[in-house]
Amino acid sequence: MQEGDRATRVLVTGAKGQLGSRLVEFGTRRKTLHVKGLDQTDLDITDPSSIQEALLQHAPDVVINGAAYTAVDLAESEPERAFGINCKGVKQLAEACSQNGVALIHVSTDYVFGEVERVPLSPSEPTGPLGVYGASKLEGEEAFLASGVQGAVVRVAWLYDARGSNFLTTMLRLAN
Repeated sequence: MQEGDRATRVLVTGAKGQLGSRLVEFGTRRKTLHVKGLDQTDLDITDPSSIQEALLQHAPDVVINGAAYTAVDLAESEPERAFGINCKGVKQLAEACSQNGVALIHVSTDYVFGEVERVPLSPSEPTGPLGVYGASKLEGEEAFLASGVQGAVVRVAWLYDARGSNFLTTMLRLAN
């Protein structure tokens, strides 16, 4: 970075989760980024006043939304909670970012596609989620797009890490 250049201010939601914690860890090692991570106690994306307060306090250039309801199986019995976070929360975050001129990168999932017959998938593939989790994430994507916020939706599959609860750690635990 040259003298006079300002580091890009990045706010990461869901900073205690598997994705958010790694994004914060990665970003803090970059001289061109000033990364602040907030977990649910610091920023509740289902609460518009909490979002507005965080945007005013941290003045980010970009928000990376790592906050999500990720309990795929449990979502079937907790649809209100899944949709509250993955759809309503995303809608409120996207609208607030749009109103404040902040770019938003929203992390979604391949579960929006439903059953997949071939890979790799194109972003333009038809969607057809099979369960509550995928449906809640798809509605969140649609809310993001409807908000007019500058940014992108990134669909990921099978996040894994040596820490936390994920497919890799579950298989390792079951193998022991």
